[in-house]
Amino acid sequence: MLQAIQAMYADVPVCVRTEEGLSGCFQSVLGVKQGCPLSPLLFGIFLDDFEGHIQQLGDAAALPQLAGRTVPPLLFADDMFLLSSSASGLQAQLHALQDYCNAKKLTVNAKKTQVMIMRPGGGSGNGKLAAGESFEYAGLPLEVASSTKYLGLTFSQLSKQHGFASCADVLAKAGRQAMFAMRRRAWELGACLVEQQCMLFDVFVKPVLSYGCELWGVDVLLRPDCSSVERVHRWFCRRVQGLPKQVTAARGILGVYNVSVIVSHCEVY
Repeated sequence: MLQAIQAMYADVPVCVRTEEGLSGCFQSVLGVKQGCPLSPLLFGIFLDDFEGHIQQLGDAAALPQLAGRTVPPLLFADDMFLLSSSASGLQAQLHALQDYCNAKKLTVNAKKTQVMIMRPGGGSGNGKLAAGESFEYAGLPLEVASSTKYLGLTFSQLSKQHGFASCADVLAKAGRQAMFAMRRRAWELGACLVEQQCMLFDVFVKPVLSYGCELWGVDVLLRPDCSSVERVHRWFCRRVQGLPKQVTAARGILGVYNVSVIVSHCEVY
């Protein structure tokens, strides 16, 4: 097995797409392969004991609590989220990560590492560094971002006050693009019937709109009329029937469910 993995990484040619076209091929000697099914497993093997390494910090790590349980760092593929309820706790975890990576001969890309701050109560200071506050990794200062993405979902510094509405907004934009692409391709292929377009919407667009709804779906259920994903769905239902913008019962005429009903079903199961 080890020899098979070594053979997979003995020759990893890559190229870069630029405005002038593709660059010449060169060898990739760092990290795991992008899109390879084995990559998350290799990452997990290398960092299998990292959670225990952070927990050894004890109270210094200031790990957050959820329903009485400690929330550990989030790891997937080659991405990592360090979570802490205090600035000093996060910096302690960053130092622990540096020591861990030095021992394992791993490298962290500090240029792609960001800090996102969500303070209790929100306000104008939310997402900003307090006086005398800073974060660094291996002596390099880290950028403070207003939002970040994990597993395809966008988390904003305002998520604590507004839930995960920003996730739905980003997915609505992606869903709108998927919808226009689907309709354009459907017309090219002659799939112009309402039933055909509704079926294509369910197959190609609804999965985009409902991605990760287990997290952000509460916002849709609490505000079904103003949800950004609902607006995309309503627009499609009106457009496919040739109805004016003033019509509010387009989905009822088609006999289709709101996206919020689909999200509720996803949450139950």
